Amino acid sequence: MTPNLPQWYRIAAIENINEDTLEKRSLAIEAIINGESDEDFYFNCVRLYLGKKISDREFTKQFFTAFNGKDALYLEDTPLLETRILAGAIIAQWFSDTVEFGDKLAYTLLCGSFGLSDVELINKDIITSAQNYLRDRAEQERISTPVTAKIPTWKDETPTVETMGTYMKSVATYVKNMAVYNDKQLKISQKRIDRLQEESDIHWWLFRSFSNIHGMPIAELPSDSAPFVLAYELIKLIAIVPAPGNTNSFLNKSLKEITNLPLNYTVKQAAEILFTLKTEFEDILKNDKFGNLTPLTYAVCQLTEANGDDAWLAIFKLNSKIDADFTCSTQEMALQLFNELMLLSIQ
Repeated sequence: MTPNLPQWYRIAAIENINEDTLEKRSLAIEAIINGESDEDFYFNCVRLYLGKKISDREFTKQFFTAFNGKDALYLEDTPLLETRILAGAIIAQWFSDTVEFGDKLAYTLLCGSFGLSDVELINKDIITSAQNYLRDRAEQERISTPVTAKIPTWKDETPTVETMGTYMKSVATYVKNMAVYNDKQLKISQKRIDRLQEESDIHWWLFRSFSNIHGMPIAELPSDSAPFVLAYELIKLIAIVPAPGNTNSFLNKSLKEITNLPLNYTVKQAAEILFTLKTEFEDILKNDKFGNLTPLTYAVCQLTEANGDDAWLAIFKLNSKIDADFTCSTQEMALQLFNELMLLSIQ
C-alpha cells in the first residue's frame, strides 16, 4: 500500500474508506507511476492537489480511467477532496520511486503552493517532501565522487598471423573502455569546475555588492524593484540544478544592502513591477509554460495580455486560486520569483 495514504485520508476527515478500497487506490497509483504518463500529467496532478484550475480535459479522463480501472466503484463524481488526496499521493510516490524530471515536479509544487493558506492546503507533508527532495538533490549534485571504474590495462604482445583477429578485438575493447573511463573522468571534473565556479560567482557577487543589470552598487538600486532584480541576478549565477539550499540566505544578505526596502508586496504590485522589468530580464517572463503553477510569471503574462489594464485580476484569481491582493514579505516574494525563474530555466 502507498505509504501514508490511510493517514492522508484521515487528516482530510474522509473516514468511510475501507482497507480494500485503499489497497485498490494504491495499486492504481503504482500503475500510474510505472506507466507512460508524461510530464504534463504530473504537473496537472500538482494542480489538482493544490486545487487549481486544470484546462486539460484529457487529464481528467486519464486520471479517472487509472483509478476506475482498478476499482469499478471509483466513479466520475468522486468528491474533489478525495481526488486531491490521490493526486498528492501520486506526487509523493513519484519522489520516492524515481528522479526523472523530479526537479521540475518539486519546483512546480513549491511555486504552485505560493499564496495558498493553510486551510486551502491539504496534507502539507507532501510539500515538505518536495522541499526535502530539492535539498538532498542540491547536495548530491554538488558532491564530486571519485571515478569508480578501473583504468583499462593493456597487455602488450606481438600478434601473429593466427592471433591477429583476437588482437584487433582486444585493441578495440581497450579503446572503448578507455573512452568510457575518460568520459566519466571528464564529467566528474566538469562537476567540480561548475561547483567551484558557482561558489566563486555567488560569493564575489555578494562581496562586490554590485548590480550587473543596472550597473550600480546594490545599495543604490531603486528600492521597489530591487528584490526582483536581485532574484534575477542570483539565478544567473546558478550553475547546477537544483539551486543550493541556502539560496534564501544569499537573497537576504543582498537585500540588507537596500535602503528603504518595502516590508512587503502584494502579487499585483509585484506583477506591475516585473511588467516594467521584462526587457531587462531578457523576456524570460514571457515564458508561460507552467501557467498557474508559476503565479508571478503567470500574473505578468496576464497583465501583458490585458495591456496593463486591471481586467487581468479576475482571470488571475480564477485560474491561480490566489487573490492579487495577497501580501507577503519582501524576502518571500523575492524567493518566490527566484524559484519560478529556477523552474523556467530547467531544460
